[in-house]
Amino acid sequence: MKCNVCGMENSPGASFCVNCGQPLMGDDMVVEQPVEAVDNVGAFSGNEPVGNPEVVYTGTAKTIGPMMTKKELFDMPEFNQANSTINGWTIFLIIMGVINIIFELSIAFVPIDGVLMLVLGIVLRKTKSLGAAIGVLILGIISLVVGIYTTGRPVGLLYVIGGAILCSVASKLKNSYNKYLETGEISFE
Repeated sequence: MKCNVCGMENSPGASFCVNCGQPLMGDDMVVEQPVEAVDNVGAFSGNEPVGNPEVVYTGTAKTIGPMMTKKELFDMPEFNQANSTINGWTIFLIIMGVINIIFELSIAFVPIDGVLMLVLGIVLRKTKSLGAAIGVLILGIISLVVGIYTTGRPVGLLYVIGGAILCSVASKLKNSYNKYLETGEISFE
């Protein structure tokens, strides 16, 4: 299905353009406003106007038609860097979770932290949830404290760093989605 605004070819049945975020069905519900409204910058474009340079598409859920889900929004190009950051750290968490489980089982420990890290990594990769990111940070802090206490070395430091980065990115994603729901604007800030 071709977008009427930017011309991007989208998959059949898609509700929103993967390039500019415009509704593909129900375009008659979109409100058109002159460009001079906001320094020649389109509301769905990040920093550059897309589609027809004489029209900016803006509005709320009532004026722009159906809203995208979180997954649809986060699959847009504006969120590629955030997705890459989350995907990289969650791969690390999943691998370290499996390694912790194997190691702890081999020395007859109950692999609680390994299982938690594995589960949090999977949940965070699928949902990009701020709660899961906070869970990673808390588990990292606990691992760091226990590591320093038992071995005298900062064993869980990478988990703390990863948790802090993931909290920052997940928080920005959450704010972007909330802003989109309120204003219809797509941006990653």
